[in-house]
Amino acid sequence: MAGIFNIKENLPGALSEAAGMLKKGEIFIYPTDTLYGFGCAASNHKAVEKIYTIKKRSITQPFSIFFPSLQYFYDEISISSKVRKIAESFLPGALTLVIPYQGKSKWSPRLFSEGNFIGVRVPNHPFCMGLGDYWKDAIITSSVNFSGEAEMRSIEEIQGVFGSSVAGYFRDPDLEKYPSGQGSTVIRIDENDKVSCLREGAIPFSQIGELAYVS
Repeated sequence: MAGIFNIKENLPGALSEAAGMLKKGEIFIYPTDTLYGFGCAASNHKAVEKIYTIKKRSITQPFSIFFPSLQYFYDEISISSKVRKIAESFLPGALTLVIPYQGKSKWSPRLFSEGNFIGVRVPNHPFCMGLGDYWKDAIITSSVNFSGEAEMRSIEEIQGVFGSSVAGYFRDPDLEKYPSGQGSTVIRIDENDKVSCLREGAIPFSQIGELAYVS
């Protein structure tokens, strides 16, 4: 059975363990600012495929990625001034930006939807942000559930279901204190900077909309 690492007891140790799993192409469960997520290196196609299998998810539904900071995001993806304005207003935080990607990617092709769009997060959580000191690339982020079913919200429940199919479980006791927490809000910003809401979550779209329609 894969081990459980309590990030409150030893965050640096947990981050080092997670980085080792990423380097070995393994999958783990980790906390974000909204829910627990499946994680692996975005560039490891085999690991990405395994998460699809574990979640019983259609390959027509791309996973999002996360970066540990806005600077990592800006360094990796070319974005418009409108995307940057929204990012700097709400990130790090509970927002996923689905944006056009230009050029050839080093990440799994499963992460891109029609039109070469990719979902990007910068979670406001010490585990996610701290990984930037140990790992220098994008990481998969996808809620812990079977596709179309409710998210699992405690490590005990998650470990009971997924067992040794992942390499490790990183627990944040604080995240489990709020079992009704929402996922991130997902917005799409197209090539013409048109903003639409794909899913309203922790951040009301009305707040984003106030900024989205300002040039």
